[in-house]
Amino acid sequence: MKNVMSNKSVIALYTLPALLLILVLIYIPIALSGYYGLMDWDGIGEMNFIGLENYVNLVQDKAFWSSTWHSFLLAIFSTASLFLYLAISLILASNIAGSDLLRKIYLIPMLLSSVAIAQLWMKIFDPTNGMTNKLLEFFGVENTPIW
Repeated sequence: MKNVMSNKSVIALYTLPALLLILVLIYIPIALSGYYGLMDWDGIGEMNFIGLENYVNLVQDKAFWSSTWHSFLLAIFSTASLFLYLAISLILASNIAGSDLLRKIYLIPMLLSSVAIAQLWMKIFDPTNGMTNKLLEFFGVENTPIW
């Protein structure tokens, strides 16, 4: 395994599909949007080069600056929440005082939701009073399945 991972061509071969996806899905659309921004085009007809006119109109628009500010705030709070999640995960993985209680508080909702879903499915597929069998009986099925 060490010989394979030290071979540069194998490493390049493994990373090539991911790099191609990044190129096709991220960098080419960014370049094309910059190119289309220099054009007067409705998406169907003929393209006319107008230079930076679209970008000048963009920076003069108040809605653009408002949406840019909101995007900036979203990026800041998303990054801050990542640090919060990292801190919580470090506390959950550690043996400091109170981490057991925090694990229970954090993990009980996950357990309760699966229990609630299981109870719901048990009520739906109950052989005697389940909603599925009652619906089948309503439509004339005489021998309803015992789920």
